[in-house]
Amino acid sequence: MNNLSLSDDLTLAQHEIDDLWHNINSSPSDHVFYWISIASFTFAILGSISNLMLIIVLNHLSSHLSAFAYLTDLSLSDMITCISIIMTHLFDFIVQTRLSTSITIFFRYIEIICRGLTAGSRVLSLWISTAVTMDRWILICYPIYSKKFCTLKRAKIILRTLFIIACIYSIPLFFGYELIQMPSVLQMIHIDNQSSSLLIDEEFLRNSMLVTKGYSDLAKRRLYRWAYMFFNAISVYTLSTITIVFFLYTINSCFTSC
Repeated sequence: MNNLSLSDDLTLAQHEIDDLWHNINSSPSDHVFYWISIASFTFAILGSISNLMLIIVLNHLSSHLSAFAYLTDLSLSDMITCISIIMTHLFDFIVQTRLSTSITIFFRYIEIICRGLTAGSRVLSLWISTAVTMDRWILICYPIYSKKFCTLKRAKIILRTLFIIACIYSIPLFFGYELIQMPSVLQMIHIDNQSSSLLIDEEFLRNSMLVTKGYSDLAKRRLYRWAYMFFNAISVYTLSTITIVFFLYTINSCFTSC
């Protein structure tokens, strides 16, 4: 008697479906990423609370001095970064609970937006730090020019300019990913003595697709990757870091010479 000759349909039990879903969404390195995610989530919550407290305190002083205006916006930018990290982890956790495909797609899109906001606000914080260092450099090393350049009006113009630049910087990041849908579970398998065939509940598949992120055609282009890497390495991080180090060194020299 042929062992493959079966008259009944074979269906997956609920615990088998759960195990299959877990295997799809997990990997041997999940434990490391789990603890990294927990640490990142915890620090993001603490950072959001501390920056909110700073904003409340500095907001009353930001209407008097340019330095406080810079510091207020810097705290706000850092808080946006922390909140975006929190939302990214939350949405990533939510989509693992096997929601319907439409809801999962919605959360995945929000997750991509949060990742773009995280990168944009991080760059904004870095350049606000550069601006406030430059402001203090003028005030300490060239106090005669401080009344002209270290004004609240000029600080607001610089902050608005940096905000617009950060928004422009974030736009390509929103198009760097695309959503990929694939069947997550085969609901029923039917085997007979003539052939093997797959009977799929179409409604079930439509509502329980596995939705994940992948690089878009734009992000896969070599020109885009090299341009993005060069722009980040030079214009975003290297230039701002060198500028901050130079101003801090000059400020320290001014204090030493006094």
